[in-house]
Amino acid sequence: MGMFDYLRCEVPLPDGYEPVPNPEEGEPVGRLGRFQTKAFGCEMNEYVITKDGRLETECVHWVREAGKLKRIVRHIYDVHFCGIVYFYDGIDGDWHEYDAEFVDSKLVEIVVVTRERNGR
Repeated sequence: MGMFDYLRCEVPLPDGYEPVPNPEEGEPVGRLGRFQTKAFGCEMNEYVITKDGRLETECVHWVREAGKLKRIVRHIYDVHFCGIVYFYDGIDGDWHEYDAEFVDSKLVEIVVVTRERNGR
């Protein structure tokens, strides 16, 4: 198992997949609603496809408060990117894969990756 980066998607996905909320904290389960991607540096960084279709990276700091980890975003930067970002997630056998196409740093479309394409 290699390294990867995290990606959160604020744009509705074409197959309607949504993270399941965690009733205790209001955060999605699994990896806090984040997908994994190897499209970037694979350094455990955090990326976001924003509601308006921009790709951003977040400088995140984690602190422990009252025995729980709290996520604090310190800085947000635009990512200047042109190409395809492949991202994926699977919880309890429910596997989802997507390609997000960016042109001039703007999201063009997100498509579901089929099992036939990736050899599964």
